[in-house]
Amino acid sequence: MNPIQDFDNRYSPEEIEILFTAADSNIVESVHPRIKTRYVCQDGLAYINCNTGECVNNLCDINWVGTEAEVVAKLQEFEIGHNYRLRVRRRKPAAAESFPHTEPERLPEIFRHSFMLVDILERNVAHSELDHIVAEYLRPVTYTDTRGWTWTMDKKYGGGHFSTTVQWQGEELNLSLHTDGNTLSEHDSALQDCHSFFADYEQHIGSLKEYIAQEMLSTAHELELQQDEPPAEPITATELKHRVSIFSLNFYGNGKFRATLSDDGIFWHHIIDVDGNLDGSYDEVELDG
Repeated sequence: MNPIQDFDNRYSPEEIEILFTAADSNIVESVHPRIKTRYVCQDGLAYINCNTGECVNNLCDINWVGTEAEVVAKLQEFEIGHNYRLRVRRRKPAAAESFPHTEPERLPEIFRHSFMLVDILERNVAHSELDHIVAEYLRPVTYTDTRGWTWTMDKKYGGGHFSTTVQWQGEELNLSLHTDGNTLSEHDSALQDCHSFFADYEQHIGSLKEYIAQEMLSTAHELELQQDEPPAEPITATELKHRVSIFSLNFYGNGKFRATLSDDGIFWHHIIDVDGNLDGSYDEVELDG
């Protein structure tokens, strides 16, 4: 079965019409190199079943498959916060064999609000209920903490995490708080961890880079040997620690955080993700991107 047939078989044959409010979008994955097909997911804020009039104010998505040029062209037809009348096919319920670690009672809920796009029937549809949902989604929610940092709630994908960008020691850092709730007070545990990290910033960064050097130096040496012109002398731990630089910190409460660093080309321009704890221990380091 080729990827297009496999994709089509995931959805029920019956077609229905929905009003769909677009949120964000992304190209999910490339498949089968010979067919050169790509799956696309356009996330939604809400949708209305045109047959029943039911409004579902919940995370939803529409999906389609095609060549890269085709999917990019169709993605450009959707704008965040706009309503569209679509012909779609509903995703089939999840199969137990595909989700062996999921409780059986939860299987009917998986993909409940996921559809295959058949056709775009109408664009920029006005609808009072959907328009209200859009207005709430687009309304910025900001808080200023005791340091004077202003945090903005990121509502993408139904999340409620807060983020900010700060200048620290001449560097721009992206910070995020990830805990439950839609107010900054409900993220207080992660915020206090953030403030604790910056209170001993030099110590945490030094420990972080030391851990990266211990865990990744041998990988750096292996990659050097794969270069067309390997360096005369292998990179040292001191040089590695000096060259990597942090640009993002995510805090999760209970002392846990994730730091993301640029590699200055040491690991062939991958980013470095480190999961750590405020007590100075670390759980994992990995390359990404």
